[in-house]
Amino acid sequence: MHDHPPSDSIYRCNRCGIESSEPTCFLDGETRAPSGLAVTCITCTQSRRSSPGLRLVAGLFGAIGLPIFFLLVLEPNAKRQIVTVVIAAFVMQPLIVVLHELGHFVTARFLGLQASLITLGAGDKLWSGRILGVPLRVHGWPLLGMTYLGSTNLRWLRLRVWLTVLMGPATNLLLIAAAAGLWTSLVRLLGTDIMILWILYNGILVVGNLVPRSTSIAGQRHRTDGMQLLKIPFKTTNELAIYLSSHALVTAWVLLDDGDYAGARNACLEALQRLPGHPLLITILSACQISLGDYAAAQVVLEPLLDATPNATPEVRAVAANNIALALWLGDLHSPVAAQSTARADALSNRAYAMYPCVLPYRSTRALLLTATDRADEALTLLGYCNYDRGSKAERGDQEAARAFALRHLNRRQEADQALAAALRLNTTRRYWLTRLGLLPMRSANETAPS
Repeated sequence: MHDHPPSDSIYRCNRCGIESSEPTCFLDGETRAPSGLAVTCITCTQSRRSSPGLRLVAGLFGAIGLPIFFLLVLEPNAKRQIVTVVIAAFVMQPLIVVLHELGHFVTARFLGLQASLITLGAGDKLWSGRILGVPLRVHGWPLLGMTYLGSTNLRWLRLRVWLTVLMGPATNLLLIAAAAGLWTSLVRLLGTDIMILWILYNGILVVGNLVPRSTSIAGQRHRTDGMQLLKIPFKTTNELAIYLSSHALVTAWVLLDDGDYAGARNACLEALQRLPGHPLLITILSACQISLGDYAAAQVVLEPLLDATPNATPEVRAVAANNIALALWLGDLHSPVAAQSTARADALSNRAYAMYPCVLPYRSTRALLLTATDRADEALTLLGYCNYDRGSKAERGDQEAARAFALRHLNRRQEADQALAAALRLNTTRRYWLTRLGLLPMRSANETAPS
């Protein structure tokens, strides 16, 4: 297999400058012929910054401010209670999004679908957990919500999904109808301004959701309910079959992202009994096994994905190469075959990095292997990549851990200690790795891998 076409078939990101011959590393790489053309890499299209961009601020201002503007046009006397109105708006807007998503969630459960997760907002994650059994993730900017659906079978699936999507905006229409039916009592309790604002927020959400369009907010691709209602009737059986694995994938991914590696591993193993050989489940499983220190098991599940499956996507081949490199190197780090394992791990990490140089985990792994093969200066250069600033805390923690490892090899102890402190602050689940790399003494972390 060749992951490196000739040098005249190279794409270059017009923002961060990374180069790769893999079209799927770039947002528009699949539609533009490679000849050194400037395109945009997939990491530069994502925005996970904790500080908002202008588009995000404008979106939030529109979502909160537009109904207030209409209220002031319809009810000029509302200016006298503008502070109360603004406070009510900041409470009401996310509440209505929650109720909209609960409309999807409850309908899904009633129709026998799996509703894995509700996400609220965009940007950095603030909180995740369960409320009354409903799995929730709350993000910093309350502009949108998403309910992730799955199914155990294809029976009437098209109709069930279509009705579930419809019930989001239908819920907001029911809230408007309820407000109109109880108008007199609710006006006496809350006031006319608040009731008009309630109807405006629900009405705008209905209209905005039923207009068929796709947009990207804070790096999240979002299709409105209207767009989905148009597309679902025309989905092929293969496209509908995605729902058969989506519940397991989302459940495992959420547990992995929350640092519950044992829970995510068990979720993957259970799902793989029903969906044997599913490549995405296998890659999540391998990440859990590596985080738990079960390196041999990670290699076993990943090897078939590396080269033996001709239909595997470039993304799957890259993550398999990266994770095998980590598992092989960390597993044999202090064994008699460390030199051979490190050489193979170095080649595998280079393969994943060459395909997707903007993907931060691959870059961090590559830096670790460069240091392990006495190229710490090259590792530090890789770790200076600008898009680390856009990464999650875990990704920035891995960057600092790799920096500490490289700086320690260069005998720059003070800088290494500062990077190590940053790594521990950003990613508390990596203490076992740091100990295995010799950056922490055994007495300051558990003697064994987390379980």
